[in-house]
Amino acid sequence: MVIRKFVQGQDEAIVVDVWNQAHRGEDDFWPDNAEDFRKREASPWFDAEGRFIAEWDGQPVGTVAGHVDRNRTDRRGYLFGPSVVPESRRKGIGRKLIATALESLKSRGMETVLVDVRSDAIPGRTFAESLGFRMVRLSCTMRRDLVQMPEHVGENQELKVREVRADKEDEIRRFHDLFNETFSEEFDFRQDTLDDTLFYLSNPVRDSYHHYYYIGWLSERPVGLITVSKDETQRESPEKEECFMSGLGVLKSARGHGVGKALMLHGLRHLKDLGANWVELTVDTLNPTHAMRLYERLGFKVRRQTLVYEKKL
Repeated sequence: MVIRKFVQGQDEAIVVDVWNQAHRGEDDFWPDNAEDFRKREASPWFDAEGRFIAEWDGQPVGTVAGHVDRNRTDRRGYLFGPSVVPESRRKGIGRKLIATALESLKSRGMETVLVDVRSDAIPGRTFAESLGFRMVRLSCTMRRDLVQMPEHVGENQELKVREVRADKEDEIRRFHDLFNETFSEEFDFRQDTLDDTLFYLSNPVRDSYHHYYYIGWLSERPVGLITVSKDETQRESPEKEECFMSGLGVLKSARGHGVGKALMLHGLRHLKDLGANWVELTVDTLNPTHAMRLYERLGFKVRRQTLVYEKKL
């Protein structure tokens, strides 16, 4: 076995192929592709330094990423993976990939690392705990169908919702400021840079999804935002279709007045108009805004849970 560094401009297809082999068969699997991977490379936050590929007898069999967000002010890194092809598991490849990624993070000054593990992935949880990771957070993926739309749930009737235009500098700045203010209380939050926001808004089609960005207005005052994402691929069945509420934020001064409900209803209707059958969202169970209660009132049900593990380096 050889662990080597990822070579940008050369190894994208290898990483994608290994990831697809490793995760095919999971209930929410959808294949990655090299084109989408290269789009991620163009983002302001992409980190090639901590990516590694495992080879067995010269064949790529695993990948991992020890990610450093250069815009964070703390010394926290992130672990993505490892992903090991099925026929090469239980050979110590995953453990070696993680050790390499953690060493890379430590050498770049990181003091802690986070990794997400699905609650039903018992081997993954056991593996993480055997490496000294401890659970620090729990998030839920929630889902509802778009057949029967919720109505009259206390939504603010005066809220006006407008889509953000990426060719308008003032709208980019407004969305940027709203995002950073409304999400500032979230676990593991770090302020987006203006380059981050510009990348999001200027590249609405990413990773096989079309992302739509909206701002909610009360009396010409921006008070909240929502992002919804529509699956642009042709799934083999409506059950496999994936659409997301990928961001909902309301200013503190506007909370408790039905703004979040009105934004959610707008997002649900928009996705239904686009032909979506289902919508999902992910929420931190300890979210200080108690967002999970809102989603439950709007008919969302928990589909699965994800555990957030942390390890000191």
